[in-house]
Amino acid sequence: MSIAADSKPADRQKRFLVEGAFLLGLFCFCIYALLIRYTLLYQDGQWNWNAFVTGNETSHFVLVQALAEGHTFVLDAFLPPVAVDLSTYGGHYYSNKPPGFALLVVPGYLVFRYVLLPLWNARPVPDFLPLFAVALASCAVILTYLLALELEVRRKNATLGALVAGLATIQIVYAVSFMNNIASTTFLLLALWAAFRYRHTRRPFFLYLAAFSSGYSVLINFSMSVVLLPLAGYLFWILSQERHRRHFYRKLVLFVVSGLVPLLFLGFYNYRCFGNPFVTAYSHYQAPDYVQFDSPAEAYSSGNLWVGLWGFLFGASRGLFVYTPVLILAWPGLYLSLREKRVRLEWIVVAATIAVNIILFAQYRYWFGGHFIGPRHILPILPLVTLLMARCLEALPPRGRDLVSLLALPSVAVHIMLVFLQHDIRTLYLSWQQDRNDYLGHLYTEVLPHFTLTAVDVWGVGWFRVIKVALFVIALVLAWKLGVWWSRES
Repeated sequence: MSIAADSKPADRQKRFLVEGAFLLGLFCFCIYALLIRYTLLYQDGQWNWNAFVTGNETSHFVLVQALAEGHTFVLDAFLPPVAVDLSTYGGHYYSNKPPGFALLVVPGYLVFRYVLLPLWNARPVPDFLPLFAVALASCAVILTYLLALELEVRRKNATLGALVAGLATIQIVYAVSFMNNIASTTFLLLALWAAFRYRHTRRPFFLYLAAFSSGYSVLINFSMSVVLLPLAGYLFWILSQERHRRHFYRKLVLFVVSGLVPLLFLGFYNYRCFGNPFVTAYSHYQAPDYVQFDSPAEAYSSGNLWVGLWGFLFGASRGLFVYTPVLILAWPGLYLSLREKRVRLEWIVVAATIAVNIILFAQYRYWFGGHFIGPRHILPILPLVTLLMARCLEALPPRGRDLVSLLALPSVAVHIMLVFLQHDIRTLYLSWQQDRNDYLGHLYTEVLPHFTLTAVDVWGVGWFRVIKVALFVIALVLAWKLGVWWSRES
């Protein structure tokens, strides 16, 4: 009788955990999907290359095409008549992006290309590609919430932190773009959550998941090999504590193999494309005339660290605390997190990961990210900053937490505006400094005013509009459900 009685609270806690994570992820999925713009991707047997505003998105898509339709990494037969970010080697063209994000998209593209497209015949096909980033961004919101719980943040504060990460930062902007930044975010969070979960449960599955997610993060974005260094140290420290336990060496081998699988594929990709498993596409990047790019090492060493640091944190064009002012609470949250006892090491890993990512790209000559909105190079660690903010909320009275919720709403509005402006050519010109004497446009006085003139259509026509109306209704219902769940948590 007592055992059954003891199990009921645990079951209830688990149900609240699953319910909260599911509601958060589904709610953000609906919000992201609502913001996908209506533009045609395919019509009358032709691709509409104007659906891609920059060569970054186009480069990812062309690689998906080459993999799915040509079973090749070579882009020669798939090059569109628009600008594409490319690398050249041996007389052939390749994407200058690592293949991890494209590999995630290929299965869905195969279904579209060979199953759905023949059924639609000559009907115009709206741009469906952002759905892949939408799904990943929704998972990132769930993982932010789960990470906060692993760090012993209360569920209400964890929820607020996840919502700020998902709706009040540039995560919402890149959730509806066809770029790899959101994928990097999701796999970094997955690696951290799995690693922390392993320490608390000692279940080998989480250890192997952390290793694989770390390796796949590098397959998505080369810079993650540096950003993940604090987590790597954390994992090897945990394993060193277990070296005298039974089956340790088997666990160690499986851990290493799990992390090596994606890295071995990356080496294979580099070898097939560039003749050396340790040479990446960026070493053969075909930079446009307005980009001064000699080599990856030169680009990362020739910037100004202090300019990048100020720009990432407080700059009027890319400043994290300019885009989302409530994240200033991460500073006292950092102090409070380091005073923890049970999870102090995990908080140190979080803080170190944030610091490494910011410092790495602050030194980069193109720290501002080119023709793009916000501090996209540090997007993967923005949810970690919201975790520190959530830790600060733990020390505030209920009214203080409610005030923070209200103060976050303007940032939500700003980032919804930026979702529209990420496809506005005039706005994107303000985000590139090379042709403007090292000047970047001011977020509030120059970028956001373009919103009143934008012509981006998110409602569309026909079934596209029907789906958007349905998503709007579902989002309202989920908002009510979240409110009920929130009140129960009190």
